[in-house]
Amino acid sequence: MQLESQPMQQLMTVKDVAVLLNMSTAWVRQHSDGQRQPTIPSLKMGAKSVRFSRPAVEEWVKTLERTQ
Repeated sequence: MQLESQPMQQLMTVKDVAVLLNMSTAWVRQHSDGQRQPTIPSLKMGAKSVRFSRPAVEEWVKTLERTQ
């Protein structure tokens, strides 16, 4: 059985996510490494580098939406 490979989407940087969320890069870093809640889903790419999947970040934002 052969799996169809899908092209990997380009990963986002801390700055990209900060712009998307209209937050500071410091806020994004704190919320991606578990220092603060809620935690943004992220991929650790070495000692200091972190990247984000846009679909995962967008899904995470949807979980934060308030309904009244």
